Amino acid sequence: MFAIQKVIYTVDGWDGVIYFSEEVEDPGRDVPRAIFGSVFSIIGIYLLLSAAVAYVLPMNEIAGSDFALGAAAQRIFGSYGDVIIRSIMIVSLISCINACQMFATRVLYAMSCDGLFFRAASRVNNGGTPVLALLLSTAIGVAFTISKTFSQVIDMLAFFFVANYTLSFISLFRLRVKEPQMPRPYRAWGYPWTTAIALTSSVAFLGGALLADRENTPWAFALLAVSYPIFRVMKWASTRLGPQGSAPELRP
Repeated sequence: MFAIQKVIYTVDGWDGVIYFSEEVEDPGRDVPRAIFGSVFSIIGIYLLLSAAVAYVLPMNEIAGSDFALGAAAQRIFGSYGDVIIRSIMIVSLISCINACQMFATRVLYAMSCDGLFFRAASRVNNGGTPVLALLLSTAIGVAFTISKTFSQVIDMLAFFFVANYTLSFISLFRLRVKEPQMPRPYRAWGYPWTTAIALTSSVAFLGGALLADRENTPWAFALLAVSYPIFRVMKWASTRLGPQGSAPELRP
């Protein structure tokens, strides 16, 4: 379970394009392409890196190393190998942080447009960025990061991510029944069986995380539980601060 927590955080982001669906000209075509493209790209990258490490290092050194990729780089580039790999990883984190902040910003923006959050968070600047939503999500992210260790944050985020998947799968079932007439340019292969398998796996992970990780998962579950009454209060407050007009469009 602890290993799966790390893997979930590592591969998450494959669905990131859905947060920008409003900014995609043809989402029915481009969103599935982006998702499949990202999934297969990450699979290819990880397989190639794993094969390279296995080619350079014997298996006993890989098993006993906290950073096998750095050890392999040292074998190739000498004493600077570990520094080179870590530097590349730090630079790559910049793009990851940028993407995560954009995800969170778009969630607050969409909630504000639907009257589920303060209307001010839906305002965008001349460049199309919802500034207040960006500031709020950044402040919350910084507070969350400095309050926990890196490993704790990863484990808690894994729970949040899978909880998000679970709610998405449930929503898919409900919307297919509730709104059968809605246009659906892309239909998931094997529905409803593939979605049911994914939903069952997600629920199993959440249950396993609650049982196995008694240190971090209860905190994640508590934050998730507290978020619902906060959501209800925010929704109530936003409806009393003024009428909901048309929302500005987000455009790159």
